[in-house]
Amino acid sequence: MDALRHGRPSSPRASRRAAAHEIIFYHHVVPSNKMVKGEFAFSSQRTQGPALYHHQKFFDWKSSYCRISRQSLNTSVNALGQQLQSEPEAHDSTTIWRAISSSLDAFYRFFRPHTVIGTALSIVSVSLLAVQNLSDISPLFLTGLLEAVVAALFMNIYIVGLNQLFDIEIDKVNKPTLPLASGEYTPATGVAIVSVFAAMSFGLGWAVGSQPLFWALFISFVLGTAYSINLPYLRWKRFAVVAALCILAVRAVIVQLAFFLHIQTFVFRRPAVFSRPLIFATGFMTFFSVVIALFKDIPDIEGDRIFGIRSFSVRLGQKKVFWICVGLLEMAYSIAILMGATSSSLWSKTATIAGHSILAAILWSCARSVDLTSKAAITSFYMFIWKLFYAEYLLIPLVRVEAPTGVLEAPTVTGDISGNHSCLPLVLALTGGREEEGAVRDLWVDPVISVPLASACTYGCVKAANTTNEKPTNECDNDLTSHGTKRQPAAPAVDDVSPSSPLRDFAAGAG
Repeated sequence: MDALRHGRPSSPRASRRAAAHEIIFYHHVVPSNKMVKGEFAFSSQRTQGPALYHHQKFFDWKSSYCRISRQSLNTSVNALGQQLQSEPEAHDSTTIWRAISSSLDAFYRFFRPHTVIGTALSIVSVSLLAVQNLSDISPLFLTGLLEAVVAALFMNIYIVGLNQLFDIEIDKVNKPTLPLASGEYTPATGVAIVSVFAAMSFGLGWAVGSQPLFWALFISFVLGTAYSINLPYLRWKRFAVVAALCILAVRAVIVQLAFFLHIQTFVFRRPAVFSRPLIFATGFMTFFSVVIALFKDIPDIEGDRIFGIRSFSVRLGQKKVFWICVGLLEMAYSIAILMGATSSSLWSKTATIAGHSILAAILWSCARSVDLTSKAAITSFYMFIWKLFYAEYLLIPLVRVEAPTGVLEAPTVTGDISGNHSCLPLVLALTGGREEEGAVRDLWVDPVISVPLASACTYGCVKAANTTNEKPTNECDNDLTSHGTKRQPAAPAVDDVSPSSPLRDFAAGAG
């Protein structure tokens, strides 16, 4: 080594060995990132031998490789650090989204969407029965409709949620995917949800101020609670007939009549009138409600039998109840077709007959292909019945019965009618709630309106009865009536009545 340092190698072999050691010494002493070409040039100038040149090139390449590798390693470490730094943020956002999605899915299953859709469609459908012309579809109507739908949906969620709270063990057998049965919701969570929605339903009904709406909510609350809650003399779902009557009362009677009266009397401020389409809707939905009450227990027969729920399916068997339900629906569709055939409106007759004929044919075709030994097939058919339920509420607003052609001879009054307040209710009924107390002449009277025409006061020439096929006109100046008696002159219109008359004051108070 000393000879090499002084430039006097002792032998070629020793020179090569010493050069190699010197180069290795330089490589380890001087860091690779601080090595410069000059240092290796200095070493090569002080060494000799052909092998030294190759060693020098080798360590030049190795030094360069180390520098490149270290730069690549630093770049990779920086990139990895940035990735690790952003990964917790992405993980947090994914976790939050999954939690929200899971909560929404659980709540979706909790409120039983097929019942919510049925409730909303039924209220909209029967509310449209109160619409007499296009001008009735106004912001006032839409606001009243929205209030009724939202309040009813809140009550619907209370009823189905309460039923799940008291059926947790049964649903573990029959409907294990429901959130209370699966453990996604604790009973305390279920109690909180149903309590909040019941309070919101009653709060909205009270704030609206409609008596028909509030009573509809209250009766639904009472029947829904008595149906599910496990208290003495309650839990009516244990008794097949009482359970069916609860569902029938809500779905067939309360929904049809109460929400129709909400629109008719509270929104439109018209007298309570039960028309043929409304009576038809109530009768048809009576059949449908019985079918839903019977059929809903067919897929649940296993759990009901274990926990002592004596449903019709447990008592009579799945197959018999299945075909009873199909027969009741086919009977309802037949009645609807006959109802459509009696309509004097061509478009209503066509829509009613064609629509119900198609639904009846589809029902029969699907019923024949159901495997009654498969719970999945029966459950699927039950959901199909709900789709028929939705379709019927789309058809009900089309069931219209025009008034029969003809005129009715009614008595007339003469002179000053300012003190004749008993005539006003009839006028309001015949004019659809419009306060046209004077000279009601061109009235196309619906025979369903329950008004004692024989004893009524009419202010002008109100005609209806079976004498002609022409629409009544305003020709009240004919001298003779159809009976040959002298016609009295028409009473004055409201504009002809003194501004301070009792009639005008009464009309203003009624408005």
